[in-house]
Amino acid sequence: MLTAGFFATRSANPGGVDGWFYGRGIQIVYQMAGVGIAIIWSGFWTFVLVLAMDRTIGIHVSIESQEAGLDTTEVGEVAYDGQESQEDGVYRKKETGHFASHPVAPTHRKR
Repeated sequence: MLTAGFFATRSANPGGVDGWFYGRGIQIVYQMAGVGIAIIWSGFWTFVLVLAMDRTIGIHVSIESQEAGLDTTEVGEVAYDGQESQEDGVYRKKETGHFASHPVAPTHRKR
């Protein structure tokens, strides 16, 4: 959005205004003001929405879930080798030395 304040030209848009490089330096100030207002506006509404979510459904997880790892407690997946995995609601250390028991990429057949 700021680049419009530099590069705007009436030859490209007859209904518009010229930018800084075409003799109207104040246009960059207008563009900066627009960017600043957009940041403040979106920041305000983000704060309002996060506050509303926190007061209704909550946005925090328990300390135990954080220490165990959110990938295992929230999703039920194991992100890294050697991390605990959940089986039947019980967390156990992963015994395998491999990251994944099945390769992600397909194996190529010999001809």
